[in-house]
Order: sequence, then C-alpha cells, then structure tokens
Amino acid sequence: MKTLTKVILSSMLCLALFLVSSISFAEQKEVIVANPDSKPVPVKGNVGIIGTPNVIVVNPDSQPVPVSVVNGSAPGLVQYRVAGATGDPDRYSGDTSLHNLNRFCREQFNQEARMCTSEEVIKTPHLGSISGRIGWVQPLIGSAVVLPSGIMEVVDSASGLHSETLNCDNWSAVTGNGIVWHNGKLGVLPCDGSYRVICCVPTLVTAP
Repeated sequence: MKTLTKVILSSMLCLALFLVSSISFAEQKEVIVANPDSKPVPVKGNVGIIGTPNVIVVNPDSQPVPVSVVNGSAPGLVQYRVAGATGDPDRYSGDTSLHNLNRFCREQFNQEARMCTSEEVIKTPHLGSISGRIGWVQPLIGSAVVLPSGIMEVVDSASGLHSETLNCDNWSAVTGNGIVWHNGKLGVLPCDGSYRVICCVPTLVTAP
C-alpha cells in the first residue's frame, strides 16, 4: 500500500511539474475579451488576444493591462488542444523522458507545444490530425482501484483507464504501461513499444 501511495504521489508531482513547466498561461486564468479597439478594458491574469497574428499576453494579477481586440472577436478561453503527432518515422519508447517528449512536440509544432494530457485529447472536438496514429499521452493520475485479484492499479481520471503504471514510471522506464492514442481512442500499451507523441498547442476555445 505504501508503495502504491508513493507511485500515485510521484505521478501527481510529475504531472504538476509537467503542467507548470509547459506554458502555464494555458491552464490558469485565461480569458478572451471581445470589445472594440476604441474601448480597451483592464483585465487581470492571462489574456488571449485575437488579431492578426494572434497574440498571447501574460501578466500577473497585480499588474492588469488595458487590452482591446478586433471587433467581432468571440469570447473564449485559450486552452491546450491536439495539434497532431510527431512526424514519421519518429518513434519513442517509454523511457524517453518527459523533457524530451515535450521537446519533440516543440520541434514539430511551435515553442508552446507539449505532449497532450488525456483530458486535452478527450476535449479536442476534431482529431483528424492524429487519425491512424499511435502516440504517447500524459495521464492524469489521481486515484487507485483494487482488482478482484487484489492488485492495486492507478487510474487516469480523464479516461477511466487503469493499470499498475500509466506513465512508464514518469517516462523513465520500458517496463510497465503508458497511456496512448491508438485505434481512434485512448488505451494502454507496454512501455517497451515505440510510438509517436500526441502534441497539444494553445488554442482559442470559443465560448458557446
């Protein structure tokens, strides 16, 4: 039980560092303001501005800045969504390291890209860019289940998938299992396999 608790805590710490180190503005206080250029409004936190080109402004809550956007811009949030997978013939095993998995996404897309979390994959409405691909995905580990056999497994809170490991021991081992995108859905495959990385970038998510 102590070992499993350590695994869960270690996984949660890894995920926290993963999110914080990966362009934190996209997961914190994001807002898009839609107001005429002639009427800028002061806003706090992280602000996405729709324009040509799109711009992301990051400022602390203690230092709000006047922001205006082009007429007709839609309110929404800047959140990470699937951009695609690392290119062919790039394949990586479960011991590649989180740093490198994120780096490969940046090299493939842009400096704000990183490996997707399972939740971000689920929330992306159109996944044609990764159709037919198999790629690693970062799980969101927050609990555990006990199987009838008595074995305890960690659970990905976004997909409900569970295994003794879901992130290849924080992407440092070729033993155990990791979450992947394959066959049009999230699944679990052994860490000794070599797959692409499913990558996400900050994306304007328009409010309904």
